[in-house]
Amino acid sequence: MFSLEPRPGYSPRTPQGRILKSFRGRAWVDEQEYELVRLKTDVQETVGVRFSFIVRLLKGSQGHIERRKIDGDTWLPTYSHFKGSGRVFFIVRIDLDQVSEFSSYKKKDSGE
Repeated sequence: MFSLEPRPGYSPRTPQGRILKSFRGRAWVDEQEYELVRLKTDVQETVGVRFSFIVRLLKGSQGHIERRKIDGDTWLPTYSHFKGSGRVFFIVRIDLDQVSEFSSYKKKDSGE
């Protein structure tokens, strides 16, 4: 398990880095395959995720994803949960508590 925290005083150079600076989290990694198994994140400060004024995630929002190896082959998502709030255009508040579970994966025939 790894703890993920923004480095104090660091100034990110990319838009994605500026977004991630507002998150803290924990990541679990499969030790044999070095694959992400679980990720839990918390928004530490309100952050703009789409051009900063279109969509903003509010402080306290949380995310959780889980992945596992399917058919002994490929790592795929099996579960995700997002609980939090946001604002669209600084006006409309959105509260969300969404759980998604993924199953019944099937390999695509290479002959198609």
